[in-house]
Amino acid sequence: MTTPPPAGGSIEYSTDLARTAEAHGWSGALLGTGWGRPDTFTVATALAARTTTFEPLIAVRPGYWQPAHLASAAATLDQLSRGRVLFNIVSGLDNLDAYGDTNVDPARRYARTQEFLYLPRRLWTEEDVTFGGEYFQVTGSTVAPRPYATEGRAHPTLYTSKRRRGAPGR
Repeated sequence: MTTPPPAGGSIEYSTDLARTAEAHGWSGALLGTGWGRPDTFTVATALAARTTTFEPLIAVRPGYWQPAHLASAAATLDQLSRGRVLFNIVSGLDNLDAYGDTNVDPARRYARTQEFLYLPRRLWTEEDVTFGGEYFQVTGSTVAPRPYATEGRAHPTLYTSKRRRGAPGR
């Protein structure tokens, strides 16, 4: 195993960790998110290309991503990886000002996360989706390509943690 790099990591180090996880029978690992860290989606794409069974659990923030954009990018990566991507939707605070998120109130962040969890699932399984929520809107939206489907799996799994009362569940 390589020596850990300075904060932020390197793709070589991350690849070494992912391959070690594969060799020891682990299915995957969480790729944590936070401002000032490498973009988790980009790292997950590189790891999926450099491994054969590793399933990156990609942490994403609703204040950073639009659900339609995530649904499209996720479906593409899911196809390229042959169904090996998972998502962890993070509602907690980060450096909101750095990427333009203005939802600091926990109740509003959790309500936004509820909409965020709902919309990609519809976009992955329906055509011409129209949705007018409080935080996100789409009109006549169809995601192509669709996620990589297997028996019992129509799309990537979306996870979320729940630390406070009122936070959305899985």
